[in-house]
Amino acid sequence: MHKGLQERYMYRICVFYSHGPHFRKVLLSLRKSYPESHIAALLPPGYPSAVIRELVDTYEFTQYKQYRATQIGALLNLRKQIRKNTPDLFIVMFDSNRLRLLGSLSGVRERYCITQRGHWKHLHITPVRQIIRSTSNSLIGFLQFHRVRLHINRSVKVSSQAKKQ
Repeated sequence: MHKGLQERYMYRICVFYSHGPHFRKVLLSLRKSYPESHIAALLPPGYPSAVIRELVDTYEFTQYKQYRATQIGALLNLRKQIRKNTPDLFIVMFDSNRLRLLGSLSGVRERYCITQRGHWKHLHITPVRQIIRSTSNSLIGFLQFHRVRLHINRSVKVSSQAKKQ
């Protein structure tokens, strides 16, 4: 249970399955902490729903197994599926740029990632800030890669010149 949320309160919770091995564990924890809450799960096609049927009130299958940020139409359909449940809380299993973006697009006010260890992490970043952050992270990674590559090339050149002498 997250300390900012009221225990035993009746929330409408939407849990998005994102290939997390701790999906069932998260559902058990939510059901235990919020027994009166309505829990809806969004599952990928082919997911064995019998495994979680007693832990959720409703479940629905998404259109695709995986989503890319470039699949605008698919993301809008997924957004529609999330909003149909009118959740108070939107829960994901991992803190990734893609899931943060999905959480922001969903329009749900309270968005959280529940880690494998059961820690709740608030996902409160806006889409514009998320795009800026992921672009800057990509640029930093690109520059670090080329810095390391340049260093390796220099050290190889120095060692080959030393062998020639």
